[in-house]
Amino acid sequence: MDTKRPRMTEERRGQIALLALKDKTRREGLKLDNWRRGLGDNAKRLGISLDEASEFVEILTRELVEEAFAKDEGGDPHPSDQPGNK
Repeated sequence: MDTKRPRMTEERRGQIALLALKDKTRREGLKLDNWRRGLGDNAKRLGISLDEASEFVEILTRELVEEAFAKDEGGDPHPSDQPGNK
């Protein structure tokens, strides 16, 4: 490992991971079939509680829905909805 570069903080890694997850979810969409079972399986694999996993998915979903319906100050659709920005 290059010792000249500063190490990335845990917080920054989390921010990047969340950005990557949001990007993947935007591109692939949410798959709601058997989502509760899948959520439980994922929570178990990650070593977190189902409650934490559910809360995380709810927050993520709400943020993405709000983003999808967001309008800029001029009343135009969100920039990601413009042609050529997908």
